[in-house]
Amino acid sequence: MERLVKMTAIPLFLIGILLIYVSISIFNSTNDFKKTAVPVTAVISNISTYSRNDGEIGHNVFVDYKYADKIYEHVYINAYNSNMFVGKKINIYVNTAFPSEAKYISYLSVFFLAGMAVILLLAGLGVVFMDSGSRKSKEV
Repeated sequence: MERLVKMTAIPLFLIGILLIYVSISIFNSTNDFKKTAVPVTAVISNISTYSRNDGEIGHNVFVDYKYADKIYEHVYINAYNSNMFVGKKINIYVNTAFPSEAKYISYLSVFFLAGMAVILLLAGLGVVFMDSGSRKSKEV
């Protein structure tokens, strides 16, 4: 039984630790980009829909914005959510070195991954403690 517990708990811990690492990496990468980028208000100019290989529907969002007295049109951004629609104004961040590069920044994915990591780590601990508790009751 002890081997089964280890075989269950170790992968949960490893996946949890990996998700924490990925969360921190995404968070740091996003913050590094924000340090050198400029916030700009953009207007969604187009949302194209496509079918992914897994049968799900994907969306590409394009925006128009003005930065440094130049207008940038039909620039792809890296995000979509159900609140987006053509004509909506959104806040984006523009890369000052390459103004045609813009990003919509949301920390939702970071929080989701970190939450999943905590759940997996707690599940791994739960498996270990449940096994140690059942062993103690057998000894009595």
